Amino acid sequence: VGWWLSTRLQRVISEPIMGLVQTARTVSDKMDYSTRAVKRSEDEVGVLIDGFNEMLTQIEKRDVVVNQLLKNQNQLYRLSTAMQEPLSLREQLTRVLEAARQVVEIDRFYVWAVEPEGDRLAALAGAGFSEDEWKDLEGAEIPLVEGGAMYKAYREGVALIFNETNPLPAALRLNPPYSQLKAIRTKSFIVIPMIARGRPVGLLTADNKWSGKPILSETVDLLQI
Repeated sequence: VGWWLSTRLQRVISEPIMGLVQTARTVSDKMDYSTRAVKRSEDEVGVLIDGFNEMLTQIEKRDVVVNQLLKNQNQLYRLSTAMQEPLSLREQLTRVLEAARQVVEIDRFYVWAVEPEGDRLAALAGAGFSEDEWKDLEGAEIPLVEGGAMYKAYREGVALIFNETNPLPAALRLNPPYSQLKAIRTKSFIVIPMIARGRPVGLLTADNKWSGKPILSETVDLLQI
């Protein structure tokens, strides 16, 4: 009976513990936080294994966030380097916008500049557009006071986000003939004022016209950078 009890005890306690130790060694050797220990009971050993697996889950989540932050940092560094090259303003802006699409999951970007007279918005550069779409938008000018949401973002110096749950109010929509610009028709978009030396000089607009996905608040923070 004593021998049978000791054998049973080994199976109940020792084997799960050894399995946990082996899993810990695998994680340590391979730095693979997706590995999980096998739970075989609901006793104290099972609770220990649950705690160990939960710890791995939290580390894995943190690892994903850290890797994404490093990726974003590298992309931003490349952006700053690209902006120092001897390119035209439009070429620089286009390169920055194309790179920004690699940092955040956004369908399209476009930049509007305030003309020197301070009364009109002019489309300068874009990324994610088809050739026909950009032809519709290239060179387009909109009187600032007719800019709807863009004018509000410019005047108040704040980012504005619109999507299915927060639709664009009728008062902030573009009026004809500017509303006929098919290239900028979308339901999920953001407008961010570009500030230089304390004053607004233009607008960065981003949208998810094709995917229709909502633009998250953390995406807004990154776009402002």
